[in-house]
Amino acid sequence: MKTLAIFGASGKTGQLLTEQALKRGFAVRALCRNRSSITLQHPQLNILEGALTLENCREVMKGCDAVLCVLGQRPSAMQPFCADATAMILQAMAAQDVKRIVCLTGAMVGDHNADARSWFIRQMVKLFLRQAPEVALDRSLQESHIAQSLTEWTLVKPPRLTDAPARTQYQMGESVRVTAFSSIPRADVAECMLNCLESTSAYKKFLVVKA
Repeated sequence: MKTLAIFGASGKTGQLLTEQALKRGFAVRALCRNRSSITLQHPQLNILEGALTLENCREVMKGCDAVLCVLGQRPSAMQPFCADATAMILQAMAAQDVKRIVCLTGAMVGDHNADARSWFIRQMVKLFLRQAPEVALDRSLQESHIAQSLTEWTLVKPPRLTDAPARTQYQMGESVRVTAFSSIPRADVAECMLNCLESTSAYKKFLVVKA
């Protein structure tokens, strides 16, 4: 059995990711500011309650084989923190000799898939940069930290996330086209991340995924 460290496990996508990982037979260690925000209970789920600090990151990664990162700003608190948090996670990975990380960002983050964006999405990116420049920069820096690290990384970049039931069918690739109608259920994103986890063909790639 492999053990995964999940950061962002209390969020909507994070809870689905944690549940699916446990169903696949992984043991999960998660860092959560408030233990009560994760209602899932399982004998192979170990939750460390506390703030996202370097010490806690190192503690939650003890005995882990890989890291799944689904950190993100909540609509009620759009404060930039992902880049610094991810840099801390990467530092803890180095200290614990954990090599593999799969991280969730977004199809409108950075410019790695810019050529595959429709005209509408390109306008949305420009609007995002104008309205929330600090958040946009934060997410772009998060990707840069991971891409420049010495880890075996994969960045998963979905368009609009929905709470619809899993479709279990999705497109994934470095140049998947994203349009105004592109979306994907969170449950499918969770499945995609777990599928990428043990796939060497996903190493060091920016992968757009959509339903």
